[in-house]
Amino acid sequence: MEQQNISIKIAGKEFPLTIDRDDEEVVRMAAERIGEMVAEVTDRYENVDMCDVLSVILLGEEKKLIDLQRRYNGDSEGVFQQLKDLDIQLEEYLLSR
Repeated sequence: MEQQNISIKIAGKEFPLTIDRDDEEVVRMAAERIGEMVAEVTDRYENVDMCDVLSVILLGEEKKLIDLQRRYNGDSEGVFQQLKDLDIQLEEYLLSR
């Protein structure tokens, strides 16, 4: 993949990054969302250290990620069980012919 250099701003600080060209849109969207979350937290709580703000945001986003992983894993186990059930039914059908 082709790499490119970009600069993003998070919580008032510039970060130069080297990323895959295909990832630029997603990285910029992520930085924008982080900026929005920083604004929400700092509007809600005055005089809060930026490290604390980012920690609260990170905690919330990690919780969302864990919830999604649990939901995905739960779904994949259900699909796997359905496939096993279908396999048994197909085998029973073929043996009965």
